[in-house]
Amino acid sequence: MSSRLSLQRAENIFIVVSCMELFLGLLRMCQVTLPFSRYALWVFTLVYAAVAAVRHYSRQQRVLLVVLLAFGVLLYYNTGLNKGIRAVFYLYAMKDMDMRKYFKSILVVLVASTLLFAVLSSAGLIGIYMVKDIRNDRGFNGFRYSLGYESCNTLMAVAFLAMVCVFIEGHEGQPWYVSAVVTGLYVLMFCLTDSYTGFIVGAAVIAGMVCLRCIRWERWADFVFALFALSFLLMLVISVMAAFQVENGLMSQINRIISGRMTQLTVYPCDVKYALPYVENWRLFGSSRNHNDYDLGYVQIFYYYGIVPAVCYLACVAGAAVKAWRGGRAWQLVLLLGLSLYLFMESLYFSNFVPVDFLLVYSVSVLWGNYGKKEEGRIYRTI
Repeated sequence: MSSRLSLQRAENIFIVVSCMELFLGLLRMCQVTLPFSRYALWVFTLVYAAVAAVRHYSRQQRVLLVVLLAFGVLLYYNTGLNKGIRAVFYLYAMKDMDMRKYFKSILVVLVASTLLFAVLSSAGLIGIYMVKDIRNDRGFNGFRYSLGYESCNTLMAVAFLAMVCVFIEGHEGQPWYVSAVVTGLYVLMFCLTDSYTGFIVGAAVIAGMVCLRCIRWERWADFVFALFALSFLLMLVISVMAAFQVENGLMSQINRIISGRMTQLTVYPCDVKYALPYVENWRLFGSSRNHNDYDLGYVQIFYYYGIVPAVCYLACVAGAAVKAWRGGRAWQLVLLLGLSLYLFMESLYFSNFVPVDFLLVYSVSVLWGNYGKKEEGRIYRTI
């Protein structure tokens, strides 16, 4: 009994500290300077390490932990970033955790923080409340709202995460009107932000979840996994080709479709021109000079953290997809696909704050596979 209480206490501490780190990450998205964040993140690292220490792992998991920590140390040595160390402890601390409880807490922080930022930005205290959009090419010429975040696209990305958390919490037997309300709110956020990337990816996820609920088919997991594998591979190939500076008619057409995100790779705001995010500047464990932000998320991972951490990241996502497919959990594959598509188009989920790196966190939650006491798959057993 005492051991169980100790584990429960460790889980509660982990969730509280995770929410604190998430809040700091969201504040950073409001362009708020956090001079104390470096020290806070080291404190968080110690907490995650302490929680991970009370978990039980197999021999293979312990060996992998040592290897990943070694990679994290090398990343810190080359870049000065401790995320490689903190992320490993964080993700290992998630083992045996009630994921529903975890994502419910994340949802509360996302919603409460956004409402707080909206109030503060409307009073001119932090961030940007709204911007005047002067584009005429899409028939839109008006105000776009960011409600305190650094851009309208960031607000839409946070709304997407909140929607994903709702689907994680209620995938088993959520009333239809909950999905209807979530869809309505998401459309409202699109009207406020005019963020087409977020709207298209969010609409695809909503459509996928509705299909799983309404259409009974035993091969859903196979179909969605095939779609995920094809999309994931295609996005990775396009990203690598862009980083190799491949120029042809097809790449130009893809660049137009994704709103010139490949063209953005040619821009570096500092004086170090050789630190562009091309393959020749990728390092095994990152570089202290590669600190610019680019929308193409897969390129950003290789450029910012290095080849080895990027491969570990993508292997984690792929492993989660394989496990979800083998378990017949098509709903998890839909969410993995949506988050992967979003990362390809926007690097907003790429952050030094681990909970903001949502694709990685969700992938690990799928790999650990503990979603609470409810019987998993009650609704989606045949899917």
